[in-house]
Amino acid sequence: MRSLNEIYFTQEEIRFTKVQILFLLWHLNELKCGRWPGDEPTVPINGSGVAVLGAGNMQSSPPSIPDNTALSIARELERRLQACGRDGLLLKARFSDGKSVKQVSEEFGITKEWVYNSCQRAVKYIQGKRKRIDYAHWKGG
Repeated sequence: MRSLNEIYFTQEEIRFTKVQILFLLWHLNELKCGRWPGDEPTVPINGSGVAVLGAGNMQSSPPSIPDNTALSIARELERRLQACGRDGLLLKARFSDGKSVKQVSEEFGITKEWVYNSCQRAVKYIQGKRKRIDYAHWKGG
């Protein structure tokens, strides 16, 4: 399986599948700033195709305008995470904050197995169960 930093989705492809959820979590801070992952600012290129970064060589450009679709997707993901309560916090800590399972388990005072199970439940719920039943009832049943 490829690592998360090798996976890419366009905004139009987002359907909140498991892999897309992990991709979005991995890039949540960028999305919250209105920047879609991979949308890099333009840098002047010389005749050899090499970026020119010297002082005075950068062309001034207007400040980048936040991408409303990125912001909307970030808000929707955060809404879904919040619906998962503590499990959503664990999932966000693990993938958006880049903490290891051990770090998350120590921070929340739970076992590593609990972290794994909670993250799996939250991802499954975020994928689609949320429309039919609230998270507390879904995970208890």
